Amino acid sequence: MVGTLVRGSAATRAGAGIAHAVAATLAGALTGLAVGSVGGLLVLAGPDRLLLLALVTTCYGAMELGLVRLPLPRSGRQVPAAWRYRYPPVVTAALYGALLGPGVGTRVANAGYVVVLAGAALLGDAATGAAVLGTYGAARGLSAVILANAGTEGSLGPVLWGLDRGPLWRALSTTLTFAVLGAAVAAAVGA
Repeated sequence: MVGTLVRGSAATRAGAGIAHAVAATLAGALTGLAVGSVGGLLVLAGPDRLLLLALVTTCYGAMELGLVRLPLPRSGRQVPAAWRYRYPPVVTAALYGALLGPGVGTRVANAGYVVVLAGAALLGDAATGAAVLGTYGAARGLSAVILANAGTEGSLGPVLWGLDRGPLWRALSTTLTFAVLGAAVAAAVGA
């Protein structure tokens, strides 16, 4: 996928980057719309929704710390490599962004993602779900574009640098997961 973002002229790279980030954001928002709509059907009062979010966050936070093993939502697939050869770079980048942005169409290696999904489902309605997962998709799409364009043309150095920092990303994810826990508990207590 990253290869699509690091090859070609500056204009091709810019177009592919924009297409990837926009598609990731829109696909995330559409997925969030669906998740939020389904979550809106739950017959739970606001404080109960926040406490359920706190419970999910506690469980998956424990997974981030390596204390328990829980299932992660994933398809086990990655993006089709054949798209790189079948479609122009901008189209391929958009397709990859749409598939990767929401996080549900490929492998998920992070327990914090479950907290994002739970937040999209439990924090209210379709619009909130769209905002939560749209933001997630934007962050996912833009991070790939920024890393891909941080080096010279065709260079995967910045991407490999990011992958080498796995423990740093895990610590950051754990911190953010427990920040969501604190916010959910505080909001439930205040409600």
